[in-house]
Amino acid sequence: MILDDDVQKHLTNFSGQFKQSNPAPFNNDNTSYTCKYCDTVFSRAVTLKRHLEEHEKSSSRVYGTQV
Repeated sequence: MILDDDVQKHLTNFSGQFKQSNPAPFNNDNTSYTCKYCDTVFSRAVTLKRHLEEHEKSSSRVYGTQV
């Protein structure tokens, strides 16, 4: 059983351990990323990358090649 005192000690000892001292700035430059295959627009590069991977998977199925 966990005691309240133990929980309080834990919170006191580790409260600042996971705080980021210099958080990344918010990207508010309205950058957009457009798919070269279907012109779908994404706000994040990682989302476009994942989307492009889906195009590559589907084209390999159509042309019978393996990725």
